[in-house]
Amino acid sequence: MNRAQKMIKAIIYPIIIIVITIGVADDLGKWFFGDSWEVHAFDFEETWPFWVIALAIIYKIEKNIFESWTNLVNESYEYSRNGEYLKSIKIAQKALKLNPRASEAWRLIGNAYEFLSDETEEATKIQVFNKKQKYEQVTEYHKKATEAWDKAKKINPKTVIPDYHK
Repeated sequence: MNRAQKMIKAIIYPIIIIVITIGVADDLGKWFFGDSWEVHAFDFEETWPFWVIALAIIYKIEKNIFESWTNLVNESYEYSRNGEYLKSIKIAQKALKLNPRASEAWRLIGNAYEFLSDETEEATKIQVFNKKQKYEQVTEYHKKATEAWDKAKKINPKTVIPDYHK
């Protein structure tokens, strides 16, 4: 999550709580108790049900964000398992837009680049033409794989990456 998203959450969530607590509590209070009802948003004894509702809404928002990036990581994994490495990378990058600290997404990107590197290297052995270009591509994929794995390890040092030596 970038800084702008954090700022938006820091502004929006308290507004949700206050609007629900003041607006809904005031309307319902007047409906139940008549015009003599006066609500104070931070008087927890009077407004606790509305605080609970507001927090439930915030929980639902956060849960949806969590589920969406984890679903993207799972989708990326499936593409990688099926040998569709470029799609896997693209989907993992979408997950990272929602959660840049998703070490699993970084690991999947690293793995996909490493597999692409291996495939390109094998193709280079067979082909006679464009060996230099293919070698540069292998080197670039390997470099990107290492960079992604470095990020995964930085976020979560316990991330398991076979054949990663650093």
